[in-house]
Amino acid sequence: MDDGVELAEIVRQLRGELALAAWQGEHQELKFELGPIELEFHVVVEKSKAGGGKARVLVADVDGRRQQTSSITHRIKLTLQPRLRDEPDRSPHIAGRALDGEE
Repeated sequence: MDDGVELAEIVRQLRGELALAAWQGEHQELKFELGPIELEFHVVVEKSKAGGGKARVLVADVDGRRQQTSSITHRIKLTLQPRLRDEPDRSPHIAGRALDGEE
């Protein structure tokens, strides 16, 4: 399945987009606390016999076409709770820090 995207790549892109939103909103007056992020995907678990039997989880475009590889399509839901590296007990804000007076 060559048209799938690895799940790790999607999470990496999401992390980058959230970091960009926080940076762009750093000096904005209105800020948004970042809460749990729910992602739902249709994924294909693909097992390849070449290269040591590697298995990959790919986010798939499920359109009913038959696959040429040995794979099964599943639906998964992830809930991510964002945390800052330097302040793991605080929820991050899309615009950087909290408004004055907030903790």
